[in-house]
Amino acid sequence: METNGFINFVPLDHWDQQQAKAKLTELYDQSIAIVDGNIHWYWKAKRSQRDFSKTIRATAILCFIASTLVPYIANYNKADASILYLGYILAGVAGGVLMLDKFFGFSSSWVRYILLAKQLQQLRNTFVENWQVIYLANLPLNPKRFSVLIDSLLTFQSACNDAIKAETEAWAKEFQDNLGELMNAIKAQSTALKAQLDQQRSQSQNSSNDDATATDIPPEVIAEAINKNYDSWHDAFGIVAVSSGKKISAGNPTDVNCIVFSPVDKIAHGDRLFQPIPSIIRFNSLNGQTYDIPTDVQAAGSQIKGAAKLLCDSQLPKRPGCSLSRSDNQTTGTFGLVVYKGTQAYVLGCYHVLCAPELNQQIFAYDQAPTPAKSIVSPGLEDSKNGATLGELAMGMLTDELDCALAFIADPLAVTEKLCGADKVPNGLLTLTDDHAKAHFPLNGVGRTTGLLQGETQSVYTTCSINYEIGGKRVEKTMNGLITTNKQADGGDSGAPVFDSDNNIVGILIATSTKFSYIVPIQRIFAQYSLTLKPSQT
Repeated sequence: METNGFINFVPLDHWDQQQAKAKLTELYDQSIAIVDGNIHWYWKAKRSQRDFSKTIRATAILCFIASTLVPYIANYNKADASILYLGYILAGVAGGVLMLDKFFGFSSSWVRYILLAKQLQQLRNTFVENWQVIYLANLPLNPKRFSVLIDSLLTFQSACNDAIKAETEAWAKEFQDNLGELMNAIKAQSTALKAQLDQQRSQSQNSSNDDATATDIPPEVIAEAINKNYDSWHDAFGIVAVSSGKKISAGNPTDVNCIVFSPVDKIAHGDRLFQPIPSIIRFNSLNGQTYDIPTDVQAAGSQIKGAAKLLCDSQLPKRPGCSLSRSDNQTTGTFGLVVYKGTQAYVLGCYHVLCAPELNQQIFAYDQAPTPAKSIVSPGLEDSKNGATLGELAMGMLTDELDCALAFIADPLAVTEKLCGADKVPNGLLTLTDDHAKAHFPLNGVGRTTGLLQGETQSVYTTCSINYEIGGKRVEKTMNGLITTNKQADGGDSGAPVFDSDNNIVGILIATSTKFSYIVPIQRIFAQYSLTLKPSQT
């Protein structure tokens, strides 16, 4: 019986047992015909999806095998090196046809169609078996029993429609998700191809002119390029940090200004493929000039984490470098500095340490103590349950350039300005420049976990993705304009003061990887909150 998916039914205008029986037979036949048509369609459609899926996967496998053999063939026959490009093309075709399968959903549709066809068959067979029992149980027909049988037909039709609807909704969700992934993949590929084109254009120029130009590229232009392109580089190249630095050749630093990319060692993101980092990045600066900026790759070693033991006892006064936390939260870091806003003294630390509960609520700024006040204790709760109270949390923020918090000191005798380890008060503030990075300027620090910190300046302008605990989960947050040193700290050192051999303060440490440490410049914090190292004269 051909129904085209529609039930053709002319209602009874009066009760007639024989007509009602004929109507039931008609409705039963049409309902079975509709579901039979759907089952036939899905079994037929799955064959085309199966054929597409098998063809695509076979093509991908053959192209992959061929691409792995090309280098060996080229080497065996001593062929021209250009044959190697065939391997790249074949590998690209393999990846492309797999993407075709993923975004058009041939394989997933094949599986869904089989499952749905079997589900509809089971519904149909179960209904046919039950119908006989229900039908006989409601003879002889009367209006009430007629209604029971009609309801049974409607329940069967509804179950079949719900199964089809669920499959359609699954297809729609998969389509939307795959469309979003496709757009991101196209964006990343476009960025990578543009970088490769820029590299090829640059390589076509005279190499000696390139080197001379590279040496003269201003660090501020490199910083501008990093600010503008970090997000796209992060997605395309799989990096966690980008710095302005000096190019390293044969293990030795040169005078060539460059962009330093820091990927994670052996980074793994499922099936995601990152593009190779080009040796030259072409950048159009706001100053109207175009620069071919060299690149260098220095792996970060591991994901960068906000460090959250220089242990200290409960005796007062407390010194910068000691263990520190809130009295109501276990997250423990380092007492950074004693600073002043006017005549009021404050303890300086990291926002992600002293305001960890706020970050868990996705609050990124704290301004003046609510009720009840949040006390700051040293040692922190991870190290001691009997820490001395230094004061109360007053203000702080986590932005793309700052990670700091201040607690006002109620009792000036509870703290001292003398740095742990150095046992001297800070001498002043020091602004690091590109010359410091070039000379690998030595820096010291003191942290709750590591104790005395020693390292060398690698870059004075780094943008990186730091993993913070935000909203109860690890979240990557982009931070700009950080100072980078070689690895000198560990978890719990967040907030550690960093200074030179003359005790001039450079900044406070906020994060570390297995190879580098990351520092917020002290001038940025002081400018934000109008702070000084000494109290104002009244």
